[in-house]
Amino acid sequence: MSDKPVGLIEIGTNSVKFLVSKLGSSGEIVHVLDRNEVTRIGQGLDKSGFIMEEAMERTLTSIEVFLEETKSLGVEFCFAFATMALRSAINADEFSLKFKSKTGLELKVLSGREEADYSLRAVRETMPEESSCWLFDTGGGSTEFAFFAGMTMEDPVSLDLGALTLTERFFPHDKVERGSLDQALSWISLRLDDGGIKLRGDNPMLVGTGGNLVTMASVASGGSFIPKGENYVIDLDEIQRQVYLFADTDVRDRVSIPGVPESRARVILGGACIALAVARSVGVFEMVVSTCGLRHGLMREVLSHSDNFV
Repeated sequence: MSDKPVGLIEIGTNSVKFLVSKLGSSGEIVHVLDRNEVTRIGQGLDKSGFIMEEAMERTLTSIEVFLEETKSLGVEFCFAFATMALRSAINADEFSLKFKSKTGLELKVLSGREEADYSLRAVRETMPEESSCWLFDTGGGSTEFAFFAGMTMEDPVSLDLGALTLTERFFPHDKVERGSLDQALSWISLRLDDGGIKLRGDNPMLVGTGGNLVTMASVASGGSFIPKGENYVIDLDEIQRQVYLFADTDVRDRVSIPGVPESRARVILGGACIALAVARSVGVFEMVVSTCGLRHGLMREVLSHSDNFV
């Protein structure tokens, strides 16, 4: 792989992530551009099984803007990946054909195992080597888990449990209905039990990544921006405080909470519920939020040009 920048597109259920990176003079990975845009390609997917036409168009428009931007950055190659929404949608092939027609790129739909592997290994490298930890990456349509004993990862698990699908199922209105919060937390806990997500080892760490968790870190810091490449610790009391804060605040008013952007206002409660349920299930009193995620793990593989990759 040359030292010219490479582009990467990651189509998630709630947002699309864009990354442009290159190899530095010492072989290190330098991220030139790193951002995400909420396009909600999975809107209504949990109920209908189909990707809506307007959701396709929102997502494709956002991607076309990014690809135009990459030209000024000197990008020669761009890779595209998709996760839960494209794994499960009945009309996923229709979107893939439209994507190729608009961009000229092939879209690789990752399996749940691949998504967990690339995402969680990337996050694990940011933590102390000797630590044992549960890692999870929560998105709009699914959440990936793996337990690490030191640097050894046990078989990862991908659960159909995401902030967007959770929101549409339990919190469809601007005002959270009485009883729906407890129902959501109970439902998540059952899914975690079924997936084997539970207390392991002595004093394991819990490390999470995903846009909603980074938003929670920003809220915990009073609205401060959480820099890329840094971790932030949130204790269990703060996680629980945020869950009830978001539940007690109408969607349109959540943007008044320092750290909550308009694009996350509707789904942030779902993401916070997942964080709280996971922390309770694995028996920890704090969560480390990582700003590293799936796109960074995928980019590492792209730049290393692994034989078993795309």
